[in-house]
Amino acid sequence: MVEQRTFNPLAVGSTPTRPTSVYGACSDASPNSPEGKLSHGSLTAPLEITMNPSLPASTIRNNTTNPSNRWLKPSDAAAMIGLSEKWLAAAREGRKGIDGPPFIKLGDGKTSPIRYRLDELTDWMDSFQSHSGNISQFSSYSAFLNKAAASDQWPFVINHDDGVLDELFSAINNGPFSLDSRAHYSIIWIAKKSTPQRPLSN
Repeated sequence: MVEQRTFNPLAVGSTPTRPTSVYGACSDASPNSPEGKLSHGSLTAPLEITMNPSLPASTIRNNTTNPSNRWLKPSDAAAMIGLSEKWLAAAREGRKGIDGPPFIKLGDGKTSPIRYRLDELTDWMDSFQSHSGNISQFSSYSAFLNKAAASDQWPFVINHDDGVLDELFSAINNGPFSLDSRAHYSIIWIAKKSTPQRPLSN
């Protein structure tokens, strides 16, 4: 029998993020990133990022094709479920009192890359009885575009090599989320009033 627990991202170690710029928000952003070069359209207002939002497991699952073949960096997983990378690292080392999501290590070295498989991440989220905190209420990007208030947020992927901005699930289903990907990107949450003027996908 699975132990029923409550998953509260804001209570288990996430750190509020102050409003900042698109490149300031990215944990591995390059100082040479082509800021402002967004191939899918310009932002309609200054970027606004607030306290760590997260997606419910059902939204991730329902918007993803082949989730067993989609792999996330620790920063990706953290951005999607509202936790900090430090919390995930501590959970991997058994320092959080609960088992963190399953992961693999690509190599034997101390700094070998860590990856989370997307379907295992959502299964881990489902092992909790309920979610609370800053959880997205929108089931898809189209629902977000149609129903969101100006301050509501949705996750996007920014490619640091060319400045391309893409909606999260379009990027997951068609982009760099493979086990051997070397792409330089980050997941960021953007308020509706700051999203590109024309729809990206979905």
